[in-house]
Amino acid sequence: MRAIRLSFRSLRFEVAPEREHLYGRIKGLLEKAEEIANSHESVKIRLKAMEVAARLAQFLAGVLKDVQLDEIEAEIRKLEGAEEEG
Repeated sequence: MRAIRLSFRSLRFEVAPEREHLYGRIKGLLEKAEEIANSHESVKIRLKAMEVAARLAQFLAGVLKDVQLDEIEAEIRKLEGAEEEG
């Protein structure tokens, strides 16, 4: 069987002063997404967790709006439910 391995370098984001109040929330969500991406048996769920982590990074970079954070948080909760099932 042939395989392709994905590997990414670490990214560092400075939290903009206007988003400082969201730091703990974002950090917690990123940790959950990373944990699911690294531990779930389902490749589909792991890829979805990586996608959510990327969206959180976009949020930190200012690409996404603050209102989208709630949507991302809901996706993490859904993935956590899948983790318990898988």
